[in-house]
Parts: sequence; C-alpha cells; structure tokens
Amino acid sequence: MRADYTVSLSGQGMRGAGAIGCRAMQGISVARGRRVSATTIDTTARRARRRALTLLAALALSLPATDARAAAPRDIVLMLDNSGSMRKNDPDFLTNVAVRTFLERLEGDNHVAIVAFDQQVSVLMPLSPLEDASRQRFLDSLGAIDYGGLLTNSPAALERSLYELRVAGRPGAERSIVFMTDGIVDVAPEGPDSGDVEKSRWMKSTLVDEALDSGVRIFGIAFTDTADFELIQTLAKRTGGEYYRAYTAADIDGVFTDIHDRLSSAARVPPPAPAVSLPAPATVATTPAPETPASVTIPSPLLPPGPVVPDTTGTPDAA
Repeated sequence: MRADYTVSLSGQGMRGAGAIGCRAMQGISVARGRRVSATTIDTTARRARRRALTLLAALALSLPATDARAAAPRDIVLMLDNSGSMRKNDPDFLTNVAVRTFLERLEGDNHVAIVAFDQQVSVLMPLSPLEDASRQRFLDSLGAIDYGGLLTNSPAALERSLYELRVAGRPGAERSIVFMTDGIVDVAPEGPDSGDVEKSRWMKSTLVDEALDSGVRIFGIAFTDTADFELIQTLAKRTGGEYYRAYTAADIDGVFTDIHDRLSSAARVPPPAPAVSLPAPATVATTPAPETPASVTIPSPLLPPGPVVPDTTGTPDAA
C-alpha cells in the first residue's frame, strides 16, 4: 500500500498582507503515492512568501501621498551680501522682498538664522524657531541690510554660519545655508591680493569639509556676472546643494521660490512601511513508518514426558 503525504501550513502569524502567501499554499496536497521532499516544499513556501512581499510593495507604491506625512525639522541660515556693490545691482532692494516672501512661506518646524556680511560679519538673527509669534522679528531684522558695507568677506560669513549650525543646530534636523553674493572674495582694502586667494581656498577645502561632516547643504546664488560663480558652484555641488545664477534683481524672487520648494520637498518624511507578518515555514505531516520490532527468541514449549513403554524384549531366563 502507498502512503499519503499532506502539506499543511501553520496558521501562526497569518494575518495582513502576509496571509496572501499562506492562502496560495493552503489546500496543496501531494498526489497519492508520490514522494515530495522537504526541500521542495520549503522552496514552494518561500516562493509564496516572495509573491506576497511583491504584492505588498506594489500596493505601497500605488498609495497616494497624504497630508499625514510629517515634515522633518529644518535648520536654515540665510547668508546675505551687504556690500556696497549690491546697491548698484539691486537698487530697489528686491533681495529683501524675496527673502521676506521666503520667510513668510516657510511652514513646519523651522529654525532660521540671518547672517549679513561685507567687511564684517553680523548675525542679524541667531538660529531660533521661526514661528507665528517670532516671524515679525525675523522680517524686521532685514532692515539692517542697507548695502552700505565695504568689501566682501564671504569666507568669514560661511565660517560663522557653519558655527551657528554646529552650536545651535538640532540633532536630526535638515541643515542648509542659502548663500547669496554679487562679488568675489574681497578682504583686502587695497584691492585683491594673495590673501583673497587663500581665503577662497579655505572656503573650498576646510569649510566645505566641515559642511560635509555636519551634513550641511549649501544653496549658492551667484548674483550678476561679477559674482565668483566658480567658487559658488563648487560649494553647492560638493555639499549636495543647488547652484543658481541670478543675472538681474528681478530673477532673485524666482530663485528663492525654487529653494523654498526644494527645502520643503526634501524635508518630507514618508510614512512608515506597513508591518509584514510572514507565514511560518511549511511543515510536512507524514505518517511515521512503523518501527521494526526487536528480534525476540521464543523458547520451544516443554512437552510432558511420554508414557513408559515396557521392554518386551526382555532378557531370556537362564535355563
């Protein structure tokens, strides 16, 4: 007689999307008289589980984005040129208008600092929460930008911006610097010299390395053709930020709008993936083979002694 083998799946953990693989395996029987190895059954179970995971992944990708996704915290430093050349290139202070709009549109958990630079560096607003109650203070601080400074000490401004993020930045926050200038590195009152070159190298080496170590992205805006676009592009690309060219003051608002949109999209945190409960590995229910009995020696039964037969051949009497 040929034995029957039946494949059964444990119901433990069969819930949610993981049950898809289980149902695909339920009811499978091995044909009468055909032997199925445990390896074959385990392979079939793994395939069913993979199909369940594939279907679950496809379902997750098809789900639309929802407003329930939380915005990650953002720490942003606005690093703005306040040198005298800006008055010529932006006589209507459209940069201030663009920055005001940028600050008014920022929503969510944002800490912002405003750093202005010319021959000196001024922290107009330290890194602090941008909330409804404090937003006006940020907007009012922009009034200190009057394009009345001399020179363009952007290296010192970048060092100060990175320091602000390192000291006051929050763990886990997206860190960014928005750097805008219309000129080149200019720290020598008597005109460009070797010190300017060394400061530029400092920006592209030591300060960029610090930005990378701190996870800071630089969004660089080269305003007009006189800006050091090579330096600004290097800072942006090496730190994973974006590089922009604004040829006229009218272009600045569009640049800040794009930066706002990029920061907002980068700070979106997708919802957690749904938990997957995988079915337990398949088990094989088989009828155990009968055990071979131990060899037993049965002794022969003892027979009762037979009747005594008299000897009829007796010895003849002596004559």
